[in-house]
Amino acid sequence: MVHKSRRRRRTGQRSCDPGWRPMMSSLFETRRAILAGSAALATSTLLAGVSNARAQTKAFDGQSIVHWSFLSPEGKSVREQAIKLNEEAFRKETGINVSFEIYPFAELARRLVAAVQAGTQPDISRVGWESIPMVSRAGALAPLDAYIEKAFDAEQRKDFLIDYSPALLTNGQKTTMQLETISHALFVRKDWLERAGMQPPKTWNDVVEFGKKVSGDGRWGYGFFGGKQQLVHAVYLQPHIHGRGGRILDQAGKASFTDDAAVRAYKFLSDCVHVHKISPPDVVNMSWEDQTDAFRTGKLAMFIDGSHRYRDHARAVGAENILLVEIPSDDPAKPSPTPITGWSMGIPKGAKKADAAWEYIQFYLRPEVQAANARIAGALPSRRSAARDPYFQSPEAAYLQWWLDYTAKSSEPMINIPTANRLTEAMVNALHEVILKPNSDIAAVLRRAAAGYDRIAQQQ
Repeated sequence: MVHKSRRRRRTGQRSCDPGWRPMMSSLFETRRAILAGSAALATSTLLAGVSNARAQTKAFDGQSIVHWSFLSPEGKSVREQAIKLNEEAFRKETGINVSFEIYPFAELARRLVAAVQAGTQPDISRVGWESIPMVSRAGALAPLDAYIEKAFDAEQRKDFLIDYSPALLTNGQKTTMQLETISHALFVRKDWLERAGMQPPKTWNDVVEFGKKVSGDGRWGYGFFGGKQQLVHAVYLQPHIHGRGGRILDQAGKASFTDDAAVRAYKFLSDCVHVHKISPPDVVNMSWEDQTDAFRTGKLAMFIDGSHRYRDHARAVGAENILLVEIPSDDPAKPSPTPITGWSMGIPKGAKKADAAWEYIQFYLRPEVQAANARIAGALPSRRSAARDPYFQSPEAAYLQWWLDYTAKSSEPMINIPTANRLTEAMVNALHEVILKPNSDIAAVLRRAAAGYDRIAQQQ
């Protein structure tokens, strides 16, 4: 297997439609249901498509495909360790050689669209949740429906947790397949909380009180990032606004982050810096990696992050020192909804080795591979049947069960629309103004930002 890296990183839409919540309730209605899987799907039936694929693998022996990703089998994270093992198994079974080209995750979508237009596309690419509508609308991904029809019957498709939700379809077509499900929560330094003699925070006021206890001497209570290196700020802006009862977009897709809930959310974030002094003053320049590094090096007590990063955080500070907490709200009895995202794989339009690329996607969709990713990398699976693996019922997997419980209790898809990056940029620009000018009229700032975004969206 050849691995080549052009540039290594330093180191994831449709608006939240009302049909999502009952769908999520059905998919994640109880931990027992998700762990047991769907009784209607027998193992032999689930793996029928896999068995057929295995019988055909000799046809691809000796072929090479190019895979664009932000994760490398040569990397050190637990997710990359899982990829290394999976890549070795895939090559041994199929004879297909996979060459990795690594780019920062924030650049993948833009590079993919440009490569397809130039005819220099890879054979397969990772695609972030928030990028799927943009990349699909640009015509950069090939429809997968014909492959899916041959590989999975209608009953087998029910095994996929969120693949057939509206947020992951483009004009009713499938252009990607979900590799993992990512939920978000408030990561808290449990050892700091215990030393402070405080209970886990349930409200944003609780976050402030705990943050005040631990801030000082180069340490901060609550972290968020304002730098625009990666436009993934919805991981905290969405629960901050939606958890207060507001909406970022209305049903027509127009910006609605101008109501009282959004004003209170922006004021809270500004006050964390200027009034409560529990967040760094240079937060407007901080990246996602900056806050991650601060947490892992003992400089940050709390921040919102995804389930896919839990194992790496635990490895850095010790699992015994991390407490997962439902994202707070202003109501202690009702947590903010966790945004659901994930990474997918797609075949770029015009890919020269499309059939071999689909073989690769199928491999990563296998329940046993999904279960292995859970064991090694801590990734929530994208298929129900993966949870039949005994690992999910072990004490070691208790944190995965926690994520599933929270997802069942309160979750919604992260906004993914074709103009998601422009929406995020408008919201972050407003955040910069509010933080850099603490006496700003927040409502007026948000109205200008929303109007500016709507103008841009109408032109797309």
